[in-house]
Amino acid sequence: MARAALQLLLLALLGAAGTWFGGWWALPIIGGVYGWRGGRPLLAGLGAALAWGALFLMLPAAPVGRLLTRLGALAHLPGPALIALTLLFAGLLGWSAARLVAPETRPSR
Repeated sequence: MARAALQLLLLALLGAAGTWFGGWWALPIIGGVYGWRGGRPLLAGLGAALAWGALFLMLPAAPVGRLLTRLGALAHLPGPALIALTLLFAGLLGWSAARLVAPETRPSR
């Protein structure tokens, strides 16, 4: 359990740093490498969602609140739903990349 928590924390830190310096493509790359090395796809997805959640918390609240209100009006969704969809998207990026390259899905030679 402690090892999984440490892996999750490391994935979140790598995902946040990778997104900060390289953009959203960092999440599937990190998830893919983690999955290739035999890591669990669920941890890759949770780490990616935590990474974007941490980056989201670093943003100033007032401008983000106004943006969420305006985007929510366009999408006919409340602001918190947009945040949830963003975190879900990040989690799916990490999970799908790790699942795609997982050892049990690789063709045998």
